[in-house]
Parts: sequence; C-alpha cells; structure tokens
Amino acid sequence: MEKYIHSHFGVYALIFNEDKTSILVIKKARGPYTGMLDLPGGSPEKMELLEETLERELLEETNCTTTSYHQLGGFSTLFSYKKEGGEGLLRHLGVIFTAEISGTPRTEPDGHDSNGCVWFSINDLTEKNATPFVHMALDTASHAV
Repeated sequence: MEKYIHSHFGVYALIFNEDKTSILVIKKARGPYTGMLDLPGGSPEKMELLEETLERELLEETNCTTTSYHQLGGFSTLFSYKKEGGEGLLRHLGVIFTAEISGTPRTEPDGHDSNGCVWFSINDLTEKNATPFVHMALDTASHAV
C-alpha cells in the first residue's frame, strides 16, 4: 500500500455566532477532510497578503464580507486519511484569524471545496466530525480571552 504525503498552507477564519455557542464552518467537499467540518478559508494567491486571502476566501466560501479580524496565530498538524490505493498524510500549515462577518452565509455548495456553510454548536464538535484546525483554533481562542 502506497503512502501519499501532501502539504497544504492556508488562511482560515474562526467565526462565532453572537452568543459564542456556535461557529461558522464549511462542510468539506473534497480533499483529505472530505465530509468533515472545517474553518472557512484557503490558499493565498500569488502576491496576496494573509489578510487579503482571508477576505477573499470568506467571500468565496461564505458569500459574506469580513468586517473585522484578529490573527490568532500559526498552526500545524499531521492528519492521516484513507486514499484510493493507499493511505495519505496531510501536513497542514495555516494562519488562523478570528473574524466577524456581514451577510447571510451561503448554505449551498460553492462548486469547489465547500458543500455549504452551517452554524455548528461548539459542544457538538468532535475529532471525527471536525478538522484538527477547528479544535486548535477553539482551544487557542478560549485561552486568549
């Protein structure tokens, strides 16, 4: 069985609802995290600053505009997953921001990475239904208060 190793760098947003009991997540449509809940975000384009990536990706994936943001920090994780013909290992690197948005998040797929957005209760997040970045961001944000 072949082992496939892949690295990915992205910029992501942790977005809380008003009473801080839920966060906005996307339902992953492809890649190692397919079927899991993830933070909205993605890869920087050529010559794009992190903040520009954040605003563009939030608009693309959620259909909302960013009204404010604050950088939580840089994160990295290794994620093992099953892949056709073998096993995969994702080395995921990213910068996560807390953000506030304006607008109604899209619930329909974006045609790329997301099968739509959903407000999801923090208490219902598990290691099986949410990506490692979701848990790392929540843990870091809870210590930053």
